[in-house]
Amino acid sequence: MSLKIDWSVFDSEWYKKNYHSVLSFFEVDADSDVHNFYEHYGAALQHSPNMFFDEEWYLTRYPAVQTLIASGDYKSGFEHYKHLGFESYSPHWLFDEDYYKLTVLDASSAVLAQNGFRNGYDHYLNQGARSLSQPCLFFDPAFFLKEEPEFIFDVEEGVFIAFLRCLSEPRFHHTRLSWYFDPAWYAKHYADYEAESGAWCGPLHHYLANTTPENYDPNPYFSEKFYRQTYEDVAAAVVSGAFRSCYEHFIKFGQYEFRQPAPDVKLRQYIENPKVKSEVAAQKYPSVFVHYMAHDGMVNETGYTEEEVEYISKSVYQSMCRARLPLLMRAGIDFTYTSPDISVIIVAHNNFAMTLSALFSLRENYKGSIQLILVDSGSSDEVRHIERYVQGAHVIRALGNIGFLLGCNEALQHVKADFTLYLNNDLELMPHAIDRALARFAKEPKAGAVGAKLLRTNGLLQEAGCIVWQDGGVVGYLRDQTPDIPEANYVRSVDFCSGAFLMVRTALL
Repeated sequence: MSLKIDWSVFDSEWYKKNYHSVLSFFEVDADSDVHNFYEHYGAALQHSPNMFFDEEWYLTRYPAVQTLIASGDYKSGFEHYKHLGFESYSPHWLFDEDYYKLTVLDASSAVLAQNGFRNGYDHYLNQGARSLSQPCLFFDPAFFLKEEPEFIFDVEEGVFIAFLRCLSEPRFHHTRLSWYFDPAWYAKHYADYEAESGAWCGPLHHYLANTTPENYDPNPYFSEKFYRQTYEDVAAAVVSGAFRSCYEHFIKFGQYEFRQPAPDVKLRQYIENPKVKSEVAAQKYPSVFVHYMAHDGMVNETGYTEEEVEYISKSVYQSMCRARLPLLMRAGIDFTYTSPDISVIIVAHNNFAMTLSALFSLRENYKGSIQLILVDSGSSDEVRHIERYVQGAHVIRALGNIGFLLGCNEALQHVKADFTLYLNNDLELMPHAIDRALARFAKEPKAGAVGAKLLRTNGLLQEAGCIVWQDGGVVGYLRDQTPDIPEANYVRSVDFCSGAFLMVRTALL
């Protein structure tokens, strides 16, 4: 695989721009001379070879590499990274190899290599960056664009690469890049940063690259000293080099364990508030800690919106799925077939408990022969091992979350039955749903697709068929109405039906 963006090459133009004064002093000009200068002198001066690799940060973050350089094993941190470090080390303070592989890709180095990538960084620069995926917890491209809506970038490259080009420009130094770091607060509270601010690409760079991380807090809601004293296991892990700071442990693990980040920030009590639970469950905020920071620990409890009520009902349903999970895991679900009556396509990205509930509902709803095609769209939970609990399924694994459309199209190549059913992995079927859909095709030979009346977890209709307006807008017919109203309970032609339950003649597909 030829990579469009390559972190392993020397960039003469970038080097000349960033080390102009040094090159001018030595009267180095031509590209070949620039590269030769870097090889003989620049690497030893801890110069970076391109904008994708930060030499000084790398040596600070991985002090063992400095020992290898001193002993003559490598000339620079960049040489070490190219030969060995790329497998598990991070190349830049704005990219976390472990975080990206675990949370975005859920892929090992071996799987990446099979797909033509040397590591997670290769994948991110050439694919992930274009879809606004996060390279680390401290840089969220979507968050950044909300802070800087006028930021110009090439969609073929993505926000991250465009931001690296502007890294030295002071105009972005105090822009928030994610929820987890407050540059304005940091600059105000640390006079030593202000005194030497010209040496850094903003407060975040100083926070992530200084040599005494135990002396600095990232925002007013986390205390490095308090966390270190409160959790001795974390303090020991930091000393061993597993984490650069206590905050790194907290944002990767501690916040989800509801550990206390500061004396006055008590997440375990905060999450007990129903409104907090509903808004976090609605994914309005990525975690309880972020919710706390966004509201300064103050929650407005003056009623709930309809959206919040629905998310509360969804969380109740999710709890139900988790409660039945042990029974379904022990019993197993069998989709072994010979000549299938229908082929069912399900795309799943995590939500193992709901996925297994949906598969159990499917198997119980129809006793005939079913070809199950399940697309694992880069899951990081037990969906990765769905074959342990479901027999006879054709499982397709994607490298990363490819989404519903691409997942369905990939599965379509394997369909064997005359009828194909697209089914959501968070859906339960009402009695005889599949029998009645097949019966409709028998009664109306010209029908190409059959949909379903969909109910949400709050007991109201999502749709009874859907409408496409003349201006291209769409709406679920009778949304938010009670499901037993007469207008929702008779068979009719509609503009379209949702893919949550959509049965189609395979010949048409």
